Amino acid sequence: MEIYILFIPDSATENTIKELFRRYGQVKTVRIMTYKSTGERAGRAFVDMPNDDEAQKAIAELNGKVIQGSKIFVEKARSKAYESKTK
Repeated sequence: MEIYILFIPDSATENTIKELFRRYGQVKTVRIMTYKSTGERAGRAFVDMPNDDEAQKAIAELNGKVIQGSKIFVEKARSKAYESKTK
């Protein structure tokens, strides 16, 4: 399952996010989004977890959690079309 995370703090790295989600199960990939025009971080990321039950638990536990001073929003990614609009 692909998971969408919003309000990622600038200080968080792909490894930070991977370790956070790894508490709930296997993490296949982490992608922190950047703006094409500037290369700056967009405050959003995608995490791919192959096990849907583990992914659902991660979503339930992490949505609204404060990470490095920022309250994150976590949900199941809507679709590939949605993802491409955020790049």
